[in-house]
Amino acid sequence: MPDWLAPPSLPSVPLPGGWWTIAGLAAAILLIAAVALFRRLRRPDTTIDVGEPRRGELIDARGRRVQATGTPEGRHPCPPGLPPGEEARLRRVRAVADFLDNSLRIPGVGYPIGWDSVIGLIPGAGDAITGTLAVWIIVQGRRLGVPKRTLVRMLGNAGVDLAGGAVPGLGDAFDVVFKANRKNLRLIEKHLAQPPVDRRALR
Repeated sequence: MPDWLAPPSLPSVPLPGGWWTIAGLAAAILLIAAVALFRRLRRPDTTIDVGEPRRGELIDARGRRVQATGTPEGRHPCPPGLPPGEEARLRRVRAVADFLDNSLRIPGVGYPIGWDSVIGLIPGAGDAITGTLAVWIIVQGRRLGVPKRTLVRMLGNAGVDLAGGAVPGLGDAFDVVFKANRKNLRLIEKHLAQPPVDRRALR
């Protein structure tokens, strides 16, 4: 093939330390993220029932208001639609969703982000890890009794998040704004906020 027909070659930019640097940074991110997730899962649920709170109003053990996820009941530790003995499962789902989408803040701005955006910086493996955690939330929602049509919406949110996060350059910014795991947590809590009789009528 003549040289003028050959496709142009892009200049290679040498990386300091090569792929070992990328592997080291990825390992450091995953280690810090694993410690942060472990600590969040071990954190006790400090919200307490204060009777009939107004929309989104709960108080923690220090008397401070706790930001709710958007359901009228807020983050009640045992909503009326929660199956018996599933308090720990709901607490873990809340912890993982917060870890992925709302556990960090952009310095100087204060906008909440999560480890989903940070882990997503790891080429290839980042999206696989965050996608696995997103699927885990959906599976836990099924075990909490979420109906099929809501599970389909949750899968749609996760699919949009995965597709948007795969866009080169804009994927991480999309993850910061879309927050699929928080959306899915709201769907679970909206379902659990309904008494069991009302849930059966909706199926």
